[in-house]
Amino acid sequence: LATFTSWSRSAEQFVREALGVETISTQQRGALDQLSLLVNAKIKRANNETLTRAEQKVVDKIGISIMSGQGTGKDAFTSWAILWFMSCFPRPKIGATAPTQHQLKDVLWSEIGKWMNRRKPDGSFYFALRDFFVLQSDRLYMKEYEGKQWFAVARTTNAKGTSDEQAETLAGLHEEFMMLVVDEASGVADPVFKPFEGTMTQKCNFGLVIFNPTRSTGYAVNTQMRDFERWICLRWNAEDSEIVTKESIADKARRYGKDSNFYRIRVLGLPPTTEENILIPWDWVMDAVGRDLLPLDTDHLIFSIDVGAG
Repeated sequence: LATFTSWSRSAEQFVREALGVETISTQQRGALDQLSLLVNAKIKRANNETLTRAEQKVVDKIGISIMSGQGTGKDAFTSWAILWFMSCFPRPKIGATAPTQHQLKDVLWSEIGKWMNRRKPDGSFYFALRDFFVLQSDRLYMKEYEGKQWFAVARTTNAKGTSDEQAETLAGLHEEFMMLVVDEASGVADPVFKPFEGTMTQKCNFGLVIFNPTRSTGYAVNTQMRDFERWICLRWNAEDSEIVTKESIADKARRYGKDSNFYRIRVLGLPPTTEENILIPWDWVMDAVGRDLLPLDTDHLIFSIDVGAG
C-alpha cells in the first residue's frame, strides 16, 4: 500500500520503478511532473485539503495539452500516463481516441502492451501489471472487475459521421477518476472534444491532448492559443529533445529549410503559417491527405493548375 501511495504522488517514480524505464527525456519528465501535480491537486481539493501555491495554479485546469515536434516520445509518455492512472487510483475510467485506427491501436495500444510486458535482464517483470490487467485490442481492464469498471477503452473517431455522432466518441464515461486522452489531436474533429466542455465535473476528471500541430485551426491548437488559460500547455521542440538526433534535425533543415512549414510542424512543434502567396494552405493539404474519397459516377477529367505570378 505504501508503494502505491508513493507512486500515486509521482508518475515519474511509477514509470521508473513499475515499468523499469531508465531513460526519460527532460520533456517527458516535465510532463510527468505536471500530470502528478494536476491529479493530486484535484484530489486534495475534493478532500478539502490545503493546496500548495503550485497546486492552486493548476487545480482548475481542464487538463494537459502537449504540442510537439516528431519523434519526441509522445506515445511513450501517453502510454505511461494511462498505465499510471490505471494502476494507482481506484476504479478509473479512461477514454482514448485518435484520428485513425492505426494511430490508436497499432501505435498507442501497442505502446501500452510494450511497457506492460517489459522485463528485467533476468527475465522477471519489473512490476507484474499482467497479473492485474488484461490488454485487449481496444480495451485495458482490471481482471477483478472483468471489464465492467476500472478500464481504459480505445474508440476510433468516425470521420464521416455527423457532428452529433462524432461527439459520442468519448461521451458516456462518468466516474470520480476519469481521464480522456486524444492522441494526434490535431487530426481529430472538433465535435469529439465536446465532453471536455461539460461532463468532466467529478473528483478527478481531466483531459490529455497530445498532437503534432499539422493544422493552424481547430480545438487542439486552440488549447495552446485562444484557450491556453484553461490548460496546462507544454510544447516539445524536437531541437531540445534528447531523443531526437541532431542528424535528423539537420537533415530536415537541409531538405525543407528552417523557415518552412514542414520544419515548423515536424521539428519546432509549431502550427503552420499561411502566407499571402500560397494558393493551397497547409491545412487544406493535411485535410485532403486524411480524407476518404467517394467514388465518381463517371470518369471526370481533372486538372491540377499551378497558378504562376500573373
